[in-house]
Amino acid sequence: MSKAKRIICLLLSAVMIVSLCACGGTKAEKKEAAEITTQPTEVEQKENVNAEDKIKTETLKENLNTEASVDIMQSRAISLPMGGVKLRQAVKAGEQLLMFGRDSEGENKFFLYDLASDSAEELELEIHGEFYSLCQSSDGKIMLLTVDENGDYILSSYDNAAFQSSVKLNIPEKCAGNNIDEIAAVNGKMIVCTGGTVFLMDESGEMVKELGDYTYNPACILNDDGSILICRGFYNSIDNDDHSTFFSLYDGNFNLISETKIQRIYDCISASDTGENVLVFLKNTLYKLNYKNGDMLPLIDCASSCMHSNNILLLNDGKLFSIENGMGAVWEECTEQSETITLATYELNRGLQQIIEDYNSRNLGYKIVVRDYAEYDLAEDSDVGMTQLNADYISDNSIDILDLTNLPALKFAKSGALKDISGWVTEENKQILPSVLESLKYDGNLYYMTPSFSILSMVSSQELSGGLSKWTLQEFMEKVSGLPAVNAIGANTAGELFLTYVILFNSSQFVDINNLSSNFYNGGFSEMLEYAAQLPDEGIPGGPDDFGAVACGEQKAFMGLIGSNSVKTVSFIDGAFNNEPNYIGFPSENSSGFALAPSSLLGVSAKTANIQGCKSFFDFVLGEECQGNSYINDLPVRQDVLTAKLDKQGENYIELPPSLGAFANGEKISIKGTEDVNVIKEQLYGIIESLNISTVTDEDMLNLILEESEKYLNGSISSELAAQEIDSKLKIYLAEQYG
Repeated sequence: MSKAKRIICLLLSAVMIVSLCACGGTKAEKKEAAEITTQPTEVEQKENVNAEDKIKTETLKENLNTEASVDIMQSRAISLPMGGVKLRQAVKAGEQLLMFGRDSEGENKFFLYDLASDSAEELELEIHGEFYSLCQSSDGKIMLLTVDENGDYILSSYDNAAFQSSVKLNIPEKCAGNNIDEIAAVNGKMIVCTGGTVFLMDESGEMVKELGDYTYNPACILNDDGSILICRGFYNSIDNDDHSTFFSLYDGNFNLISETKIQRIYDCISASDTGENVLVFLKNTLYKLNYKNGDMLPLIDCASSCMHSNNILLLNDGKLFSIENGMGAVWEECTEQSETITLATYELNRGLQQIIEDYNSRNLGYKIVVRDYAEYDLAEDSDVGMTQLNADYISDNSIDILDLTNLPALKFAKSGALKDISGWVTEENKQILPSVLESLKYDGNLYYMTPSFSILSMVSSQELSGGLSKWTLQEFMEKVSGLPAVNAIGANTAGELFLTYVILFNSSQFVDINNLSSNFYNGGFSEMLEYAAQLPDEGIPGGPDDFGAVACGEQKAFMGLIGSNSVKTVSFIDGAFNNEPNYIGFPSENSSGFALAPSSLLGVSAKTANIQGCKSFFDFVLGEECQGNSYINDLPVRQDVLTAKLDKQGENYIELPPSLGAFANGEKISIKGTEDVNVIKEQLYGIIESLNISTVTDEDMLNLILEESEKYLNGSISSELAAQEIDSKLKIYLAEQYG
């Protein structure tokens, strides 16, 4: 993830977002897993592995088939013999599926689903201990894993639902107390994945040998030919790109046949149609992966099909099974004849995915097919996805709608790649808030739209801002002169975050895209750099939160977001500032200081051949029903729906005025919100009406500015030289990208 993307994510998750409900703990259903942080650079066979098992690992690269079409599938729910049961797990048991769930009373329920008759029967099983997990079995036997009163794992087998035998698993000491992540019974032996190690155990529950280590999503696949495939993922951290999955194939006697390594980790791995293929789930697509040569074939658009589960099983007739929202679902080809609309995205967010699923479920004559280019990125080359997107856009007109949330929206708009949708989206025909339309316009045209938004800004005490209703950067600097930066805008605001705000809110002052020029050296940016240097590199761990620091008078202003819980958030802002906050906005020369932060950003490709399909989707997204849906978590863009939402929040607020627990001076304090909800709503409406810019930015340009700024912040160069270097590099960048 680029630096700019990380900063934007901070903007959308940090300072002013308040947790407004207490989350109580629930009884754990599994033992606590130990954290695994080590990763071998090579597969190391343990001392007790036979010599014939030692095989050199072949490292492969994925070969993703970007030309293949991706299907939208439809599902039908499996009917259970009793209602009120939520399924949780399923495994194949020969020609049948063994399913586990719980009823409304929390009682364990087991079902056997026959694929041929498409019917399920309840099983009455004698359980020894507390049920833990289903066990897949190569001979089709029913096997359950339980935990006894001593905390030991017990594996029990059943014959025609009658209890047959049980065995205690003697987990090696180094992994004792960990979850069992995966278990399979094969040829009288057991494969157990726990504590970051895969073990082979005999029929008495004793360890025979170790089959390798893992840190992420182990999987055991029992092939029809009697071979066993064990998949082990290695995933150290979010920032480490050297993720990988090992595919180790064993014969029926557990001799290692082959081992391959692919530099990618997968969210789900399950059996496919042949021994060389597995089904893998990545972000929004289900793929068929040939782990022996790295070929990847996209199969199912899971986002558009509403397939969410990672408990996916291949049925004998080529259909798929998964558990969706507690129900068993059989997936097959979609019989509805609908024209498809291709939506290109890079890291589809959950909110937009829910909108797409809702649209597709309504049979409006079109179906959205999602093409997530982030899935094309390989571990060693993070630019593959963007390169492929650009190639697809240039080469044909297969892309209809672009989700620009993580794409260079300004570049697309400037280059003519997007259609002006001003005629589709107006205040009159969609009741869209005028300030939303104004904030999203580029060069007088509307090239993209958002379903909902949050507000990025600054709030100040009256003492600091001195009664100003708006301030420029220079006025801000005059007001904070002599006041330590951490007391002005908080110890939780990093210098780089402050500079990002400066650039976002003052972009037109520093950069002129149309004239391909910038003005950082003469525009006063060096002074901003010097102020940012007074702020911490990162938020101070264990320090006071912003609300607590403000309430105690230690902090005079803070920056952040007003979003989904807007009435409560504003009430706590009022309470922290003793009911006298100044919603002054962030210092800016040419804006109100309040910026619209879109939940997602949708544009229409100028090359689309399906204008009516695109318009159908936009009409739905901006329609009253979609806008009022629960998946619109932030502020809706329709005036009528926004009014209704804030009225509802106000009613809930009056019924139960909340208080906020904040931290300051080493102690917990309670902040009570404003009692008069009408005052809160008036403040909110005033802020919304003042919006005139958005957080849409050129992330590459922002990265360039922040990288040069970092040279000053770490003491390498002076602030003046940093500003000069920014202007020098931007001159080249603007000419290349916007010339």
